[in-house]
This record gives sequence, structure tokens and C-alpha cells, in this order.
Amino acid sequence: MPDLDTAKGHLEVAKKNLAITMCPGSGELVKYSEGQFIEGFLHPALRPAFALFRIGDTKAAVSTAFFQREHYVSIASGISQLPLLHLMQTVFKPGDGVLSNGPNPQGDHLESSTQLRMRDLFTGSPYVRNLYGHSPPKTSFDEAVTLLMLARYLYRLVDSQLVKRGKPPAAI
Repeated sequence: MPDLDTAKGHLEVAKKNLAITMCPGSGELVKYSEGQFIEGFLHPALRPAFALFRIGDTKAAVSTAFFQREHYVSIASGISQLPLLHLMQTVFKPGDGVLSNGPNPQGDHLESSTQLRMRDLFTGSPYVRNLYGHSPPKTSFDEAVTLLMLARYLYRLVDSQLVKRGKPPAAI
């Protein structure tokens, strides 16, 4: 038995080393790299969430990522005294929201639709925040990675809207 246990230990070390050095992938690469694989992809504002993810607290990691997103949008927009849903509706309001694409040219239905979907994306994202704030579900490692990547995408959308206006990403 000791030889079998030793062999299993060596196999786990080899898997971990391979995961850390291999080309990008997901699942086992993230798991065996102890999160190192995903860290480079995350938005800087997600560092507190990632710290929780690395110690295995997937529920708290997802919750932190989405609670911080609200704060990030607030800082980016300069609006701080609105409830979450109203904040998202206001700052992404098509045409004149602080983080919208600006006024729609007359008859430009594609731009109008794009701005409406952006607003919908951000007004729908509190679902995740609320889910993890009230009664967090059991969260697998893979699900946490997916949700952290969704949070990353939302943070990057905010940054791109700021850059369009000649502003740097929000400081957190």
C-alpha cells in the first residue's frame, strides 16, 4: 500500500505541474494550478474575490465579485446614492446614461438595441448578487470560475465605456 499511496502523490504533483505549465484550458487546469491559471484573466478589482477563491471559499468569492461590481459601477459613474437596480438603469440608460454609448443617431436601430441590451445586462446582473447575498447556493469550483469570468466581463464593459469617454478605469 505505501508504494501505491506514494505513486498517487507523485501523480497529483505531476498533474499540478502540468496544469501550471500547459497551454490555456479550464476545469482541471484551474483546479490543479490552485487558481493561478485564472488569476491573469481577472480584472484588478476582483482581487478580493480571487483571494477568497484561492482559499476555496467559492460562495464568498462569487458574492464578493458581484457586490464589488455595484461599488465599481458607482465609482465609475460618479453616482453613489441610488439603490442598485435604479443605479444600473440610470447609468446605462440608452442615449444619456453616464455609461451608455451616448445619444443615438436618428433612426439608428442597431445602436439603440445595443444600448438597451447593455442596460438589460447590467440591470439583470443583480440576480447573481442577490442570490449570493441572501441564501448562497452550493457553488462548485467550475461554477465559481464561470461566475468570476462573468463578473470580469461586466467590469471590463464598464472600463470600456469609461475609455470611450477618455477616462481611465475606475480606481478601487
